Amino acid sequence: MNPDDPVSQIAAALGERQYAQVGQIRRLIERCGLAQVTAWLTQTQEIEATGGMLTHDETRRRAPGGVFFSIARGAITDPEVRKYVFRPPAGRRRPGAYAAPGERWEDRAAWLSTAEIGRATTVKVTVIGKPGKPVERQGFTVVWLTHTPKLDTMPKGVPVPTKVPETPYVLYIGAKQWRKVADALKNPEDVLICEGVQTWDAQQQVLTVFVTTCTTKLLQQAQRATPPPASV
Repeated sequence: MNPDDPVSQIAAALGERQYAQVGQIRRLIERCGLAQVTAWLTQTQEIEATGGMLTHDETRRRAPGGVFFSIARGAITDPEVRKYVFRPPAGRRRPGAYAAPGERWEDRAAWLSTAEIGRATTVKVTVIGKPGKPVERQGFTVVWLTHTPKLDTMPKGVPVPTKVPETPYVLYIGAKQWRKVADALKNPEDVLICEGVQTWDAQQQVLTVFVTTCTTKLLQQAQRATPPPASV
């Protein structure tokens, strides 16, 4: 944990180290403010100093974290805030939710400043989607797509931004490749599938993909369904 991180400090004061509980502390600070969460911590410590708080069935004393979350839950009246803090979707992590103690997407500049840069030898990208209006030029076709990735199923511990930006992709497709898919894409149920080499177009501020292979979902399915020719 980062000792300078308020989340880490509050979690340490409560003796909480579990991913789920530390994430709730972070979400409490996001929605209720650090001052309010600190006040709930102070109230928790006062209760602990005077004998603690029993569980609902009065069979045992709550842990400090249990006291803290009980106070917070009782104080929050907005149902949307309660749902965000205490009931994230089962098995899924909200974009921007707590990744690991002390690790936040906003801190990435510090991580990158100490990373040693290597060199990738091969990078390929696959783009799947429904084109808008393509621009056909002599020898090639230009297709512009945008994509907003879903990051709520990333592996546990990976920090992600709270608001995910939309990414623009411009595909340059050879004329021969485009002719093979143009008619198929007239079907509203079909989608374009392209693989290629990407680069950043600084002038247009878009990711450019120079397409090497191009097909559609229905063309792929038809090709798989066609048996290979019998050998002589």
